[in-house]
Amino acid sequence: MTAPFDAISITNQSNAPITGTVTLVSSDGSLVGPVNIPAIPVNGAAGYLVVGRTPGDPLGLFPSSTVLNSLNDGNLHGAIIVNMSGPNIVLAQEYNGNAMLNLLVTH
Repeated sequence: MTAPFDAISITNQSNAPITGTVTLVSSDGSLVGPVNIPAIPVNGAAGYLVVGRTPGDPLGLFPSSTVLNSLNDGNLHGAIIVNMSGPNIVLAQEYNGNAMLNLLVTH
């Protein structure tokens, strides 16, 4: 069985660099975070794994040791809260085996 994983990408729609944070809320309401998102330049974009694959994974916002509660299907039924300092587009994706779920949010 392949464990599910979540990724986000953020596009800067501002005329200045933007920064932000990500907070996870698990299915039982527990908060994990926030963690900082490095500055994204004008007309730039950045992508991250929400939870890293290995210790010290430079693409992971949260360490690989992060444990979140899930329901019986093995998926996170919580929330990924992204707060940015300027106009942006966030694409969140959850991958579980051969399935992918997309969520597009414009701020």
